Amino acid sequence: MMRHQLTKRVGQPPHPEAAPPWGWFHWEGEARKRPDLRVVRHYWKPPGEYVLLECELPDAAVMLSDFDAWHIILNNQYVSISDEDEAAYLAARKQYDAVPSEELAENLRTAFYRSWERIIDMDALAEPDWHAMEKKSIQACFWKLDLDQVKSYRLFTSVDARPRQGSGSTVSRSSTMTLGK
Repeated sequence: MMRHQLTKRVGQPPHPEAAPPWGWFHWEGEARKRPDLRVVRHYWKPPGEYVLLECELPDAAVMLSDFDAWHIILNNQYVSISDEDEAAYLAARKQYDAVPSEELAENLRTAFYRSWERIIDMDALAEPDWHAMEKKSIQACFWKLDLDQVKSYRLFTSVDARPRQGSGSTVSRSSTMTLGK
């Protein structure tokens, strides 16, 4: 989904197999451009040296999305904008369950996948049904990062990954970038 939307909104990837890098536009609210490296999600395994980059990219080269809403897509769910929207979608599913048809199935598929585009619309997922923009974690995807777009860097050493509560798994190794204007 992200790759397709990034291509649609920003342009073609640098090569066909390219995966878009991502970073934080702001983390846990507008006041925090950088992630707090002390929190559990930033404990990586294997322990070692990492780099936090602060970058500045042109708006046209970046696609922003709601980080928390992204997890709705990862769980293969409909992204509703309100209780009424969700009720309408569920009513359409109930109608399909009662009297299945190819037309209803196609309408549901279209509504389902279009709902995913809402995580990219910073106005669609607004209060009162979602967090206010000043409290959101907003991620940024892009195709390319040039050296002159790197404004600063910070070296840090991770500690041993901690198990997530209840899962017994560890946080996977990833790169983190902070984007700002």
